[in-house]
Amino acid sequence: MSALPDRKPDRPRLPSHRVGVFTRRPGHRQHWQRVTAFDEMVECLAAENEKNASPEIVRLLDPAVSFDAAYREINSKRPTPQVTIEAIMYCVRERGEAALKEAANVERLKYCDAAALAEIERRIDKLKRGSQS
Repeated sequence: MSALPDRKPDRPRLPSHRVGVFTRRPGHRQHWQRVTAFDEMVECLAAENEKNASPEIVRLLDPAVSFDAAYREINSKRPTPQVTIEAIMYCVRERGEAALKEAANVERLKYCDAAALAEIERRIDKLKRGSQS
């Protein structure tokens, strides 16, 4: 049995526009990384966009900000989906205002924004006026 070499043999450099070149990653003796023209293009675009990035995006991309925190912050700014409003209104039409105290609807209301809460309140008032006539 022959002894395996300590490192990979030198490979000929390939043109980066065709297949890619293999380069050694710093600090790794036996691991190789393939760098393609696509990778170079992405790095170039990232450097260009870094100048134009909003401060909010730059702050969220900071390594000190966890992925979960960034995800929550991005999604918290989205408006309440219309289907959530419709689900609450369906329950109110079927079971009256007592449906607003049900666990499922309490959970839905917790995630509604101000505009959605105003819409729900307006529609409940309209239902009340319609039933009194």
